[in-house]
Amino acid sequence: MPSPAWEDLDVFLQEDDFATKATINLQGGQSRAVVGIFDDPSITAHLGGYHRDDNNVMLTVKETDTVGVRKRDTVTVHHHTGAKSYDVMKTPEADGTGMSIIVMLAIP
Repeated sequence: MPSPAWEDLDVFLQEDDFATKATINLQGGQSRAVVGIFDDPSITAHLGGYHRDDNNVMLTVKETDTVGVRKRDTVTVHHHTGAKSYDVMKTPEADGTGMSIIVMLAIP
């Protein structure tokens, strides 16, 4: 589903606010740079943030950035403290707003 024509999703993905850079690495060897909102509940709990019912690491990106992404691809999230890689656990889930959620597991 494409983004609504009336909404500029890049407004929600400003690195000065909540967003961070990431690289999606497809199994075929292609990679793409994206900007998304990274969510690691173990970090937010440690910082006294909100709580939710699961403990999956997630990256929320524009739905168009997830075309061709599937289970066993990898994502490298570029934190301010360095980069960390994650395995994609399942096909990204569109949320109906033009954004998709990539559920991930840290690569040891």
